[in-house]
Amino acid sequence: MRRPHGLTLAVLVVLLGGACSDGEMSTPDGVSPESAAATPGQLPALGLALSGVTVSGISAGGYMATQFHLAHADWISGVAVLAAGPWRCAEGRLQQALGRCIDGDESSLEAGRLAAEARRLADEGRLAPAAAVADDRIWLFRGARDTVISAGVNRALAGFYQAYAPEAQILLREDIDAVHGWPTVDFGAACEGFDPPYLTACGVDVAGKLLRALLDDLTPPDGTGRPGGLHRFDQRPFWPSRDRHSLHESGWLYLPPACQDGTRTCRLHVAFHGCRQSEEFIGDAFVRHTGLNAWAEHNDIVVLYPQVRPSRLRPLNPQGCWDWWGYSGEDYAERSAAQTTAVAAMLRRLADDPARPR
Repeated sequence: MRRPHGLTLAVLVVLLGGACSDGEMSTPDGVSPESAAATPGQLPALGLALSGVTVSGISAGGYMATQFHLAHADWISGVAVLAAGPWRCAEGRLQQALGRCIDGDESSLEAGRLAAEARRLADEGRLAPAAAVADDRIWLFRGARDTVISAGVNRALAGFYQAYAPEAQILLREDIDAVHGWPTVDFGAACEGFDPPYLTACGVDVAGKLLRALLDDLTPPDGTGRPGGLHRFDQRPFWPSRDRHSLHESGWLYLPPACQDGTRTCRLHVAFHGCRQSEEFIGDAFVRHTGLNAWAEHNDIVVLYPQVRPSRLRPLNPQGCWDWWGYSGEDYAERSAAQTTAVAAMLRRLADDPARPR
């Protein structure tokens, strides 16, 4: 059953914005003006391993997390997707993205056909080998009160991954009483409200749940991440040569003290924000308050927060969404995609030997 027209219109406003939107950042309580104004530095070389990487994303960032996973499964050991559907669901069509990829039922999304297409591209070298996904951990989430992404869309993503990995490695969580957003213990909008910063104070540590599903031997944090652990870095050296990539001038890195000099074996997690969660809209709320940093601080995990920015022309992306429908090019869901190659270059930089001259 399709959603009422009014709800579909609301989804369009969230994902694409209206002509009257000015695209300026609104800053909720708890966002640090100092970090919003921080001058970006260079992304450091830390000697991190390009294996055992974990990835997460919410909504549009959830679609991006799956795209990055399929493109670089040879690096990745686990993926967590909040409120999104299967790889290449939109098939390059915006109307499809805002139709069945938002409110479709499980059968209409044809997860088996999309998985077969992904395997074909992997055989052609346009994605990572399909076998590299087989032993990965997959954690999928949709809030029980989510009125933006249907249960069928999220379950289609589970069906997509079942074509790759044993069912025992796929955990689908639909039992948390939350709306569309990233649930936290105590930061963000009211748990029942679909409001900026799309972090919802639901008394639930979703960051901890997903990290413990993806990684072993984690120590629960006894506080939050250090304010000084967040570092803004210049993303422009990683921009692809083509235009229409919508990448922001800067991104963020959470760096625990033990990981700063490259002598400690630290793990790497990549977190993709959703639409209207870049700094133009919510400042540093996403990079500071998901709960990921607290776990990273106590478990020697470096967290990379790449960022996209809103744009109104070339490409049409006024809400600052990661590309899950094709605005950056026909290969948006492949290894060669503009945004995927940029984030991959960031990971290679973090993996560089810190002792080697640049």
